[in-house]
Amino acid sequence: MFDIEFIPDEPHFSSEDGWSGLWGRIRLADFIERFVAPLGKWNQSDYERQWIEGAQRLIDGAPTSAFVIEADRVWWTAWRDSSNIYIQQQLLVVMQLAPVRTAWAANLP
Repeated sequence: MFDIEFIPDEPHFSSEDGWSGLWGRIRLADFIERFVAPLGKWNQSDYERQWIEGAQRLIDGAPTSAFVIEADRVWWTAWRDSSNIYIQQQLLVVMQLAPVRTAWAANLP
C-alpha cells in the first residue's frame, strides 16, 4: 500500500525563520512518515496535482515517476521492476532539478 496526503485538520506549520508549510503523511505498507511541505514556490494544489500525475504515470506503465514533498528539495522516487514498484526518498541536487522544472513547466496551463 502506498498513500501520500496532507493531514486533514492539522494546523499549518510555522518556523521561527518565517516560512510556513502543510503537514503531510506518506505511507508505504506499515511505514508511515510525516513531513512538512513548504508553501511559497508551490501551494497545496501544486503538490496534490503533482502527486496525482506521478501516480498516473505509474498506472499508465511508465518505468519511473516521483512524488515531490518539498519543492526543489525532496521527493520520493518510484521505479518499476517487472510487477514490483520500489519507492525511495531522495534529496534533490542541482543537476537533478533541470528535468523536474522542465517537466513541471511543460504541464502548466
